[in-house]
Amino acid sequence: MKNELQVEKIIPKSVEEVFRAIGEGRLFLNCSGSNETLKIDFKVGGKYHVDFIGHDMSNHGEFLEIIPNQKIVFTWCQDAEVSAKPDTTVTILFKNQEGKTHILLTHTGFRDQEITEQHRGGWSGGLEDLGAEICTGKLKLTRFFKVPVTTLYEKCKNPASFFGMMGDVSKGKVEFHVGGQYQVPTRNGEIKGKFLEIIPNEKIVFTWESAPCGEKLTHDTKVTLTFEAEDEKESWLSLMHEGLDFESQQKSHREGWDKLTIEMMRAAR
Repeated sequence: MKNELQVEKIIPKSVEEVFRAIGEGRLFLNCSGSNETLKIDFKVGGKYHVDFIGHDMSNHGEFLEIIPNQKIVFTWCQDAEVSAKPDTTVTILFKNQEGKTHILLTHTGFRDQEITEQHRGGWSGGLEDLGAEICTGKLKLTRFFKVPVTTLYEKCKNPASFFGMMGDVSKGKVEFHVGGQYQVPTRNGEIKGKFLEIIPNEKIVFTWESAPCGEKLTHDTKVTLTFEAEDEKESWLSLMHEGLDFESQQKSHREGWDKLTIEMMRAAR
């Protein structure tokens, strides 16, 4: 049997916008790729490298064919266990569909069907999250931590180990309870907001009313931290930031949250 997959997605943005976003590597980032380590030379013969820290692996490859607003082909070389080999090929086709973009992603060359289906889930989720980011301003990051979910929750609950990575908690305030406010000065401005929902070891939701870089938001946005246990010793953190209307906000906040979560992962080791 031929081990390949196909994933289709319609994104209500122009082909030019979607093609550019994928050429910048934003699909990789929406598959748990790290903004901090992403390197991409988007041209035929150009190379890319991305660490998928949510899955504790890296990928690299080469762009084989690029037809602007129509087609992207690249190799997919996975630095995982030997069973993940051989290297495979990804083809993405773009088609204008009444002002929206129809994407057909085909991934071929898998060793077996199990690995094929694992990648199907990854690409499906990545395209879904890419569409949500560029269409509705909903940013999502998923990170894997080698600590129990209770420990991960406590780190996010503790102002010093969460907000303290963004600003000077000693000169601000963090009232960790539903309805409580936080306001923390940063090097270039401040972060502030209010806690909306707290479920111990499961969820923390708060408003995000200003950016640490001093960039003004058009309205208050919302951040949701969701915690999930992998087993007794490991856990997952999903960070969702909603309401980022402009591409510049999406890119700057992804960079900021990426740095924060990576620093948290390093501190948790």
